[in-house]
Amino acid sequence: MIDKFVSKSDIPKTRKAGNGIREEPFIDAEVRASFSFASDAVKKAWDHPVIYRWNSHGYRCAEFSQPGKLSVLTIGCSWAMGSGLNEEDTFAHMLCKRLHDFFSVPVSNWNLGFGGKSNDYIARTLCAAVPILRPDFVFVNFTHFGRREYFTSDGRCFDFQHNQLDLEKQGIIKWTMVNREIVKNMVGLTSQFDDNMNFYKNYQLIELLLQNYNIPWFYSATSPSMIIPLIDFLDADRFLGFGLELIDTAHDESHPGPESNHFFADRLFARVLKSFGAELSAKLNPA
Repeated sequence: MIDKFVSKSDIPKTRKAGNGIREEPFIDAEVRASFSFASDAVKKAWDHPVIYRWNSHGYRCAEFSQPGKLSVLTIGCSWAMGSGLNEEDTFAHMLCKRLHDFFSVPVSNWNLGFGGKSNDYIARTLCAAVPILRPDFVFVNFTHFGRREYFTSDGRCFDFQHNQLDLEKQGIIKWTMVNREIVKNMVGLTSQFDDNMNFYKNYQLIELLLQNYNIPWFYSATSPSMIIPLIDFLDADRFLGFGLELIDTAHDESHPGPESNHFFADRLFARVLKSFGAELSAKLNPA
């Protein structure tokens, strides 16, 4: 049963699998149906069309069977996916373009970010994707520590967030009875200490995985300040020390906009070249 979510021979598919190249509203119909009301400004933002190119596995990138001379794997939540932005305005795309221009080779942009996901998702997906894709560089943008994946008795992956009960009380989300009970139980079981420990376990799994495959990598978070209290237990040299700043916003007036992504891509590119430029060059031009 778990091969739907973890596989030794394939990368887990998202709910966008098979959607192909589509011009979609910022908020698609499936998500919109969960909301009972919204302001006129929010509804206008929802209707703004965005070009999403989903591959056959449901990720916002080219098919995994089309590797370039270099490949970059980016993973996180909606901030990494580029929610509300066209692909060319996402930092993952721009990082790969800068690497392409610098090294003059095709660069694959394996963007495995997905909206609403957790650090559980990041670790689980990397465990399946890294052995298959063997990327040349990985960037992990950790998300809110309070998020979790819970796998139900009927084989569903439920994405838990701490504020889901509050959203229902406000009339923003309507849960089924089963999902409401899941949220209530998860809220009762989690704590800040548990959030930190869960993050630490996911981090260690990712670090060991990438060490095993000798893959250079950096990490940050949607809010880098979450990392600072735990930095003594992590590899501080891999931590960027900065994140995706909210200089401007996407059409939802919440996620980082094009300028924010451009600025972050420039800083990340500079760090990649400084730390791993010689290593990547040697890989492209073996002696």
